[in-house]
Amino acid sequence: MKTLMASPIWTVARIALWACCAAVASSVVPVALGAPSLTAWQPLFKGIDLARGTNTVSSGDFNNRMVMHALRVDLTDLDVRLVPSPRITSYVSGFRETAGMTVSRFVETRGVQVAINANFFDPTAYYLPEGTPMIVSGLHVSGGQAVSAGNMDHSASLLFDAANRPTVVHTNWPVVSTVGVESAVSGDYPVVVKGGEHRAPIPRPVGCHPPNEPAHGDGGIGGQAIPVPDGD
Repeated sequence: MKTLMASPIWTVARIALWACCAAVASSVVPVALGAPSLTAWQPLFKGIDLARGTNTVSSGDFNNRMVMHALRVDLTDLDVRLVPSPRITSYVSGFRETAGMTVSRFVETRGVQVAINANFFDPTAYYLPEGTPMIVSGLHVSGGQAVSAGNMDHSASLLFDAANRPTVVHTNWPVVSTVGVESAVSGDYPVVVKGGEHRAPIPRPVGCHPPNEPAHGDGGIGGQAIPVPDGD
């Protein structure tokens, strides 16, 4: 069975998932020289495509060269599974919630094909011993089991049911019901809402939907696109 690891929580966790609200059905077309450049989607694994993008410093868009990898996931593929970080042994809510691990080690130990970072976490120091107990910030659900109950600070949430049907809650505070939720990850604000850039802090409502009003990703049930910064 093909698997997708959706949310290891050890690396820098300013959630990048929210570009999934962009139109994932459209093709990625290379742009003119001197501006950020994108590749076409290329099959990576069954149900998972990869595109790469970079900027040129001469374009003036960025001071330094940056590289982004974007994953497009077919959520209708029955072999795709989302596997957020599970509860740690001897779990205690708000104190001992999950085990710290780098993204690359998560791929290795879980036997998954792709992995990205998601929720903020504490302690925030990098490269503590693997397995260090961590506290997750924002709603986090793994295998239908709540790992973190959610909070106001990181209340932009992406939820999936057992059939991988996604729901985006732009301002998930108070936290919506998690009945029927199989997987969930959260960040502090959506990056893209209906094709437009948004970086508004919580608690101000973001985008076209009032607080707590869930909205399916603009890409529809058929797919989600997830940008992944270069590096571990």
